[in-house]
Amino acid sequence: MQSTLKRQCRPRLVHLLLTLGALCLAGAPATVAAQNVAEAPTSGTMTGTVNGEETEWRTVVLTTPDGEQNTASFTRMEMGPLTLFDFTLQGHQGNDYVKHALALSFGVFDEADLADCPCTIGDATATYWTTDSMFGQLYAGPVSLVIKAATKDTDDRYSLEGTFAGSLVYMESAGNVDEDDLLEVDVSFGIERVDAEDLDLGS
Repeated sequence: MQSTLKRQCRPRLVHLLLTLGALCLAGAPATVAAQNVAEAPTSGTMTGTVNGEETEWRTVVLTTPDGEQNTASFTRMEMGPLTLFDFTLQGHQGNDYVKHALALSFGVFDEADLADCPCTIGDATATYWTTDSMFGQLYAGPVSLVIKAATKDTDDRYSLEGTFAGSLVYMESAGNVDEDDLLEVDVSFGIERVDAEDLDLGS
């Protein structure tokens, strides 16, 4: 039986900012990451359609000056007595790091929630980049997300399997949204390795 997790804990803008932050972190600088994408080891795959066109992406483990950086990752954020687990799964095509990348972002308040999957996550957003610019000419919006299976290993890594679909709206730039320009995505994913990342909020 599939459970439903209604986790409307983050505004849509927060979703987008977290996703953009993950892109910046994994590409510090982005040009370094871009050099490694095509040759980088695969941590998972996404397959599906973008406006009806069949497409495939890879989540990858990049080599950066600071060490390995998986584009499928999660962070823990303490919020009073609760802990938010925030996941970002960002897939890439060919040797492009930003252009045509697709990122799924979602959060749950208790990792035990994922142990009950198959489940529907009510707090999920997808972002699709049309150019090499991280902060403009992109599509973003909420998606319906079903996690079919989630397992965690002894190295604090998850493996995730699921699907998501939705209509993303075009953003020329921050605050410049064209709600009549929609991008339909319907994607299945199987991510074998989702790494934990430290979240540094500063002092």
